[in-house]
Amino acid sequence: MADNDKANGAGTAMLAFLIGAMVGAVVALLYAPASGEEVREFIGDKAREGARKAKEAARVGRDVIKDVYERAEGEQA
Repeated sequence: MADNDKANGAGTAMLAFLIGAMVGAVVALLYAPASGEEVREFIGDKAREGARKAKEAARVGRDVIKDVYERAEGEQA
């Protein structure tokens, strides 16, 4: 049960981090005036960064789930 709790906690932490990053980006846009081109470039950069982080979080999540599954399978044998 503890491994499952760790997997859930890791996923929750990563989701909270991503939401915080998105909120921070929006606040930065609202309080730092820039030209339309600069804002579009900033949004594109943050979107690419968010996609990269989401892919990494998914990879880590799959690894954690795989570990938990393999341990559970080994304990049943």
